[in-house]
Formats: sequence, C-alpha cells, structure tokens
Amino acid sequence: PEVVKVPLAWILDRVCGYRGVSRGAIGVYQNQALVIVNSGGGTTAEVKALAAEMMATVKEKTGIDIEPEVQYV
Repeated sequence: PEVVKVPLAWILDRVCGYRGVSRGAIGVYQNQALVIVNSGGGTTAEVKALAAEMMATVKEKTGIDIEPEVQYV
C-alpha cells in the first residue's frame, strides 16, 4: 500500500481552518497552525481546551487521531 504523508500544519490550516483563529486570549499563530499562543491573560485550561478542540476537529474531518507531544508542567 502507498503511504502518503501530510503535515499536520497543512491539515490544521487548509482542512480545519485553524490558522489565525482565536478563542479569547488564546489562539493559533497566524504564521504556523501548529503553534498555540497566549496574547495575555489566557489560562492553561484555555490552552488545553483549544488543543482538545483542534484534535477533535482533525479527527472529525480526517479520521486521524493526533497524539500531542506537549508536556504540561
């Protein structure tokens, strides 16, 4: 079977439309859909919520499960 690799950043940007999206003080960096930014005053819970939303959207639209590499401390 042929394997096709597609960068997650491309999926988040082109398929899911997340580049530049914000949820209050937390958002997705305009220049890179893999980066979640805090413009000031956002909480860890809000970061986690946006990340969870993004993972669920990717799963819904593509069937792909994302395993986050981030470690919260």
